[in-house]
Formats: sequence, C-alpha cells, structure tokens
Amino acid sequence: MDAEILQWVVCPQCAERAWQIERAAVRCQACGCRCLVHNEVLNLLPNGPHFLTAAQRTNFTLPVAWGYEDLWRRRSLSLLSGQPLGLDRELALLDDWMADAGSGVFLDLACSHGLYA
Repeated sequence: MDAEILQWVVCPQCAERAWQIERAAVRCQACGCRCLVHNEVLNLLPNGPHFLTAAQRTNFTLPVAWGYEDLWRRRSLSLLSGQPLGLDRELALLDDWMADAGSGVFLDLACSHGLYA
C-alpha cells in the first residue's frame, strides 16, 4: 500500500485522517481503529460491513461469492450496456480509460472482490 493514499482516507469509525502506519496495518491515532493491509490492499472494514440490507448480505454467501464474476457480472453488464461485455472487454475498456491518467495513486472504492485492485 502506498502511504500517500492515506491523506484521502478517513477512519471508518471516527472520520478522522490521523493514520499511523504499523506493520501490516494502519491505526487511527484519534480513536484507535486498526485496519489491516494485506497484499497491498487496505481493508477499511476491520469488523466487517455494517448496516447491510438483506440483498447485500447475500454477497457473503458461498454461492454468490463463487458465481459473481463468472455468472452475474458478465450478464448484468451486458444487459446494462446493451452489448456483450465480458471480463476481457471490461478490463480492456478500463485500460483505455486509464491510459492517459499517468502514474500515481489510485483509490478503488467498492472494488467488490478486488477485481481492479
């Protein structure tokens, strides 16, 4: 994880930006909330997601987690775009959109299963 990103990230518990980097984690100096960093990805939900609807809770069941990318994502994006939009095409479009962005830090919020990360 690039430490530069922490200037844009607020603590999920107290909304402060007082991060202290630890080994494999960051800790909010204001409230003590500790968020793990695994494979360079910062997990801002250390205690799991809060206030989930019934539909959102299904994302954590094995059949949904297993089939999301392969089954649902491809079909739903194709329906929404009105044309076939498989994973290869989606990632190619993302590459095109990001081509002129240059280098730097990119924050991917709501990355689901970490596809773009």
